[in-house]
Amino acid sequence: MARFKSLQARSIGRAFLVQGLVAAVLYTAAFALLCATAAPVLYQNAAYVFADVTAPWIYVDQAEYERLQESSSEYVQPFDEGAASAAAEGQGAPQGARSTSADYLSSASDLGFWTDGNLYAVRDLSGYHAFLEAGGEVAAGLYFAGLAVIALVFVRRAIRRVDQLSLAVTGLFADRFAPIDLPDELAATRVELTEVQNRALSDERAAKAAETRKNELVVYLAHDIRTPLTSVVGYLSILAESPELPAEDRTRFARVALEKAERLEGLVAELFEVARYDLQALPLERERVDLGLLCGQIAAELYPEAHEKDVTVAVEASERASAFVDPDKMARAVLNVARNAVTFAEAGTEVSIKVEMGEETASIEVVDTGREIAPEHLERIFERFYRVDGARGTARGGAGLGLAIAKEIVEAHGGSITAKSERGRTSFHIAFPCEGA
Repeated sequence: MARFKSLQARSIGRAFLVQGLVAAVLYTAAFALLCATAAPVLYQNAAYVFADVTAPWIYVDQAEYERLQESSSEYVQPFDEGAASAAAEGQGAPQGARSTSADYLSSASDLGFWTDGNLYAVRDLSGYHAFLEAGGEVAAGLYFAGLAVIALVFVRRAIRRVDQLSLAVTGLFADRFAPIDLPDELAATRVELTEVQNRALSDERAAKAAETRKNELVVYLAHDIRTPLTSVVGYLSILAESPELPAEDRTRFARVALEKAERLEGLVAELFEVARYDLQALPLERERVDLGLLCGQIAAELYPEAHEKDVTVAVEASERASAFVDPDKMARAVLNVARNAVTFAEAGTEVSIKVEMGEETASIEVVDTGREIAPEHLERIFERFYRVDGARGTARGGAGLGLAIAKEIVEAHGGSITAKSERGRTSFHIAFPCEGA
């Protein structure tokens, strides 16, 4: 049997092979029994019918009859039907009929006669004897024809299974919610198609939910841009139109305008992040990277944000902490996670970035102390556009893409990212192969 790759194909192949062998064995036994019992009688009767159909009687006179009698092999047969039957049963010819042999239909030509009118009936039975001699070939032909019928039945069954499978696959496109209807022989395929259907429906629901959150976020960000923009324009207008303002007020108004401009810059950056997410392709360009140095650079980049919140960022890594990764992409993933930690850490606490090396994998753990993440949020925290803090207009509410992008980058490296949060201690664990996926 051919080596099939799928479990379903191997299962059907074994079932059809066993069923085909059993059918062939049973057919052979039945055919042999038929040949040993009823077949000889049936074939002999078929030969009689063949003789009656292919060898018609003709009538000849005395002289022609005597010539044919001399050229025929053994005997003459009476034309009378009753005499033929009696001779076939070994009872001899009836009164008024002559025969040179008690054998029935055994010569190349059988001759018969009527005593009344000196007319004789003659028929040639060479075809009949050829029919009898071909009995073995006929039996073999019938046997192999039966095997061919059995093979055709199983081929049709296999084609029917393919047809059912094809209809089930096309049915997924016609009606995504219709149940997969396949026979028990295709149970494995039914389970696989059901899993594909459920996964497709789940992905579709997730995509719709992400698209909805994205649209809502764009609306929120567009709305929130107006507030800082109005403040910036307002304070700058005061400064421009009121040169007589005291220096203290001018400084205060300029500081407020700067804060609002920075907030506006952040909102615009989030809008670019949303737009860029669907367009970005993240091809990896790997090289040997010092993970300790990479995390140190991330801590330095986060210093202004951490200093403003009175949070320190500490990095712990061994000297041999290195991995074959895309430095820009991996730095972005760790930065997104670390920035999230700084954002939600309590003032006066520390955000730690710890690098650990295993034999085949490297891991980076980011830990902060502060706001706890509820279990229902942990299950969805890596989804696109999902924000734990759903309130719009807050300084902490981002686009909900940082952790989703981090997850995609880590998984592109053949790794994984998980999160835990308990009693205010939240940790993100990033693991990936040292030598690349």
